[in-house]
Amino acid sequence: MLINLKTLNQMFKDTADQSYLTYDGYCQSCGRNFKIEIHHHASGGYGLLGGVLYEKDAHQLTARCEACYQKMVEPEA
Repeated sequence: MLINLKTLNQMFKDTADQSYLTYDGYCQSCGRNFKIEIHHHASGGYGLLGGVLYEKDAHQLTARCEACYQKMVEPEA
């Protein structure tokens, strides 16, 4: 399941003075090391750059790089 708002809010709760955080990890599909920037907007929304985050269980995140995610949502013709 994609990361939910409750988890994103919790991540930024302890870092109220920061407008973005960085997730540094490995893609669960290709194994490549990559980073995701997670931006917290003043409107209360979030933006992720570089990939997607998944929440397996409480407090356990996995990630997929942007290239692998695009392959999933846009099958080759």
